[in-house]
Amino acid sequence: MHKDKLSRLFARNSPDAEALGATFETCLYVLVRRYRTFFGLGGTEGATFHAAAPEVCFRAMQEDFGVMQENFASPFNCYFGEFNSAFPDIDVWFGSRGSFFDYEPVEGSFETGPPYTEEVMERMANHLEHLLRSSDAPLSFIVFVPD
Repeated sequence: MHKDKLSRLFARNSPDAEALGATFETCLYVLVRRYRTFFGLGGTEGATFHAAAPEVCFRAMQEDFGVMQENFASPFNCYFGEFNSAFPDIDVWFGSRGSFFDYEPVEGSFETGPPYTEEVMERMANHLEHLLRSSDAPLSFIVFVPD
C-alpha cells in the first residue's frame, strides 16, 4: 500500500530524477531509513510525531474549505500531493515543499496538524500569526491540536 502511494508521489514530483542520478528505489530506501531512525524500532516510539486525521476529514476540508496542502506531514501519511515535512532533503522527491517554518504562503487554505509537543505547537502558532498578519489575500488554516 505505502509503496504504491510513494511510487505515485515520486513519479509526480521527481520528473528529472534520472537526470539527477536518483532512482525511486534509492530515494525510497533513504526515506524509510530516515523515518525508521527518527521514530525508533518500537511500536509506540514517536507516536505523537506522526499522527494524521482520517481521510474523511481531509475530503471534507478539501470540499468545504478548499484545503489543498498539509503543513505537517510526511510522504507516508500525507493526503494531498503537496505538504510540508520534517525532512525536506529526502521528502522533496515525494512532494514536500520544505519545512513549515520556512514556508511563506500568501493565500490558500491549509491543514495544520503539528507534532504534539509544546515547543512545536508554540512555534507553529507564532508562525501562523506571522503568516496571517503578512497576507492581504485569502489565507486560512485548519489547526488540529490536542485538548
